[in-house]
Amino acid sequence: MLDNLKISGKLFIGFGVVLVLLAVVSVFNITNAGKISKQIDYVKDVKYREALDTIDAIDRASKILSTVVHASESATIAPLEEARESRVPLEKAFATLEKSLPVGSEVARQFVVFRGLFGSCFEIGERMTGYSVNQELIEFVGARREYQEKFEQLEKTAVELKDVVSLDLYEALEEINRVSERNVNWSSYLALIGMVLGITLSLMIAKSISTPMSRLVEVIGALGRGELDSRVGIKRSDEIGRVALAMDDMAEKLGQMVHRIRSSSIEFTGVSKAISDAADSVGNSAKLQEQGVESTSAAILEIGASINSVAQNVDSLNISAADSTSSTLEMASSIEEVAENSQQLAQAVAEISSSITEMATATNQIASNTEILKKTSDSTASTVAEMDVNIKQVEEHARETAKTTAEVR
Repeated sequence: MLDNLKISGKLFIGFGVVLVLLAVVSVFNITNAGKISKQIDYVKDVKYREALDTIDAIDRASKILSTVVHASESATIAPLEEARESRVPLEKAFATLEKSLPVGSEVARQFVVFRGLFGSCFEIGERMTGYSVNQELIEFVGARREYQEKFEQLEKTAVELKDVVSLDLYEALEEINRVSERNVNWSSYLALIGMVLGITLSLMIAKSISTPMSRLVEVIGALGRGELDSRVGIKRSDEIGRVALAMDDMAEKLGQMVHRIRSSSIEFTGVSKAISDAADSVGNSAKLQEQGVESTSAAILEIGASINSVAQNVDSLNISAADSTSSTLEMASSIEEVAENSQQLAQAVAEISSSITEMATATNQIASNTEILKKTSDSTASTVAEMDVNIKQVEEHARETAKTTAEVR
């Protein structure tokens, strides 16, 4: 899934997940902080107030009973009246406190018992005071014994009530501590989960970026070493995928360009060889023509020499014919010389004819070589034109390669 996302999208997801987890941790802490604050307010406003009111009620009840005992011991009514007046607001406080206590709780049950014992002790104290004022000692002693038993129960109940109230307050405080610890633990767990997810996403994002980048570096190095068949082969829709696709396309075009350059080089080598062969043929034809010219010149010189000899013989013949005194033998000799010269002339003419034939052959060969040279020149011109087109294609591919390289950069 990450391979098809842009790098910005991957970073957004990574940071988004971390921020969401941080937001969850913050909301969780805020919510629990609100709960803890409410519990603290509840403990301060309710539990702590109940404990103070309960302890205050116990102390006030003890003081009232002490006043009643003092009245019975002093055999006076005034302290009893004072105790009765103090009992009225205390009973109201008892009623209010009893309503505020949770129904069915241990504190409420102990408070009801304490309130009943307080009423019994107060009633016994009133009777004790009456017996004391009326000097009824036997009844006073019995009432005092009964009062002591009830008062001991009252004190025991008061201690238990104080313990229950203190325990209830302590449990409320412990609940606050448990909530606080649970809040800290869950915050730690969420923070740890956020760290693990953040590290995991970071590693996944880093791997999705570093692995293809390493492959790109390897392919670029292979292309630099001349391995033009190397390809990245990464099919992704993010920026790295587009870079890999551009790199593969550039490598493909570079291979095609090198192939065309190699083909053009081979064609150019063939054309160069053909031109070299044609030049060698032209050189050979020139050598043959030079040899024919030399042979013709030699034959012409021989013809000239023969003609001079014939002219000399003719002159001698004319002189011999004009000179009638020459002998027949001399004439015959001259005729033989003329015959020999004529034979030499015929040989010279034959040699000239042969030289002319060789010149004609050499001329034909030169014409043929000229035609071949013309065809070779035409082929060379065509090859040069093709090379020009190939060079233009190479330049165009070079520009495309430069453009692709610029895009890769």
